[in-house]
Amino acid sequence: MHFHARVRRLTATALLIALTACSGGGAPNATTALLPARSRIVRPAAAGSFYRSMVGVGDSLTAGYQSGGILGAIGVPNPLNSTPPANIIPPGQESGWWADVYEQATSFPPRAMYDPTVSPLPLIAGPGLDNQIVVSATSVIGESKGSESCSADGGFDQSAFSLANLSRVRLNPHSSNVRDLAVPGITLHEALTMTQPLTPTCENLPGSTGLLSAVVNGESGLFYPILGSFVGNVPNPTMVNDAVSLHPSLATVWLGANDVLKFMGTGGLFKGGDLTAAQARADEDAIVRRLQTASLSGTSVVVLNLPDVLDTPYFMNVTLPANAQVCKIQQHFYCLLTQFGVLPAQAKALNDAIAAKYGLMPPGGTCAPTSLTAPCGYLTLPGALAVVSALVAGAPVPNLDPAGPGSGLGGHYITPHFAAEVQDVNNAMNEGIDQSALDTHSTLVNIKAIFDGIASGNPANPYFQLAQVNPGVCCTLVFLGGLVSFDGLHPSNTGYALLAYAVVQALNATFHASIPEVPVKKIYAGDPPYAFPDPYAPQLRGDMKLVRQGRHVVIRYSREHRFPS
Repeated sequence: MHFHARVRRLTATALLIALTACSGGGAPNATTALLPARSRIVRPAAAGSFYRSMVGVGDSLTAGYQSGGILGAIGVPNPLNSTPPANIIPPGQESGWWADVYEQATSFPPRAMYDPTVSPLPLIAGPGLDNQIVVSATSVIGESKGSESCSADGGFDQSAFSLANLSRVRLNPHSSNVRDLAVPGITLHEALTMTQPLTPTCENLPGSTGLLSAVVNGESGLFYPILGSFVGNVPNPTMVNDAVSLHPSLATVWLGANDVLKFMGTGGLFKGGDLTAAQARADEDAIVRRLQTASLSGTSVVVLNLPDVLDTPYFMNVTLPANAQVCKIQQHFYCLLTQFGVLPAQAKALNDAIAAKYGLMPPGGTCAPTSLTAPCGYLTLPGALAVVSALVAGAPVPNLDPAGPGSGLGGHYITPHFAAEVQDVNNAMNEGIDQSALDTHSTLVNIKAIFDGIASGNPANPYFQLAQVNPGVCCTLVFLGGLVSFDGLHPSNTGYALLAYAVVQALNATFHASIPEVPVKKIYAGDPPYAFPDPYAPQLRGDMKLVRQGRHVVIRYSREHRFPS
């Protein structure tokens, strides 16, 4: 999943956030809910070889994208900070779920993931692609390369649009070991059809502005950096064809999130993705069946469905929470306001005024998140932080429709009616993916059930329990709650580890394997053999929080980070 990560400044000195793309009733049983009734191929005896030939087909969620950018190099200096805790930009690819699964299934050392001579990841060189959100010297969340990445990073982002520059953007441009082929930003259908970038530049295309431009060039700057080594070697080098050329014994497929996010981010204007269950089913069937013939002995395929995107902290509900405890589990705009010391009565008044101005409150004033019958309205994370930043700076509440009425739809806010449309597309994608798993006898990992359980806040739910890696401290789906990185959409190291845990569970159940379970708590804490603690998850009570600092909105840590160098 990826929705172009060009960061837009909310104010000159305030919190910056990227518009990117990536995530609540629970499941009765944490094992059986993950799997369909049947799978197509039984694991061969040579288990090590079986898993070492695994390939990943997907988008930014499989690529290990985090916090508005993608980076595999280690020791990359943070240009906004020369001292701990944020003097190094944390790499993300090696912390993705696919990497976690590969390590567990093959006994591949976690630190070897950083080694371009042996890593199965297409490691992106520093300073990374897109504007990764990092912490500045004053603890203000900032963008690592500036708002105009085409020029601010010495043209590094622009170089990614050209195949000739592959050696500049990849640490392992000619490696035959690379097996994670996921391209951030790609849609279901594009995985079958896209053979080259849709645009040659990261600058806005003529006649296309803002989010519409982002839809076009989002995945274009990441296509060659991921798949460029296959060009000239594979006829019709789509992601799926490239994966087939590796003759995998096992393939993972996780697509569809960008079909939802691109529709959402353009206020429903983008119609280029799959929008119906029939479309999703047809494309998923085509991908899976193509992969199943990739190996002479047959390729086993594991598919993942989608979480409800409206349950991520990128979307802040404008209805009032029932009590203070809800603020710790589900993201509400009112909770964000009170976190900065706004008195409850004032927070309610501002929340209600914004909801009324932009039509965010459903009839009757109450809603049910992710419901089609009583949908909620939301401020997006950029919209909410724009309001908070103005309050902290003593400025007027900003206009969330900068280009005229309705222009902020999908970017700064989501109306109840449009939220229902987004949820409808989300549901349609899952219906198509789930049905395709039955059509193709492939293994389904029910990601939706996992995130539904976490979002429920129900202590008895097995998925909610699994997320409590440090009870009372971490982790939840609220902003800075530990499961999602700074962009509000892509998982943290811990969030990715939970996904990997579920995939390993599915592999063991389907193939009667004995892959060691993913050590979620070790990944969270950065305990050996893992290289660093999760930089997006609180390790101590009060460790990571948004606070006022003069006229700034800042993120404050109570401990130092350590990253590999």
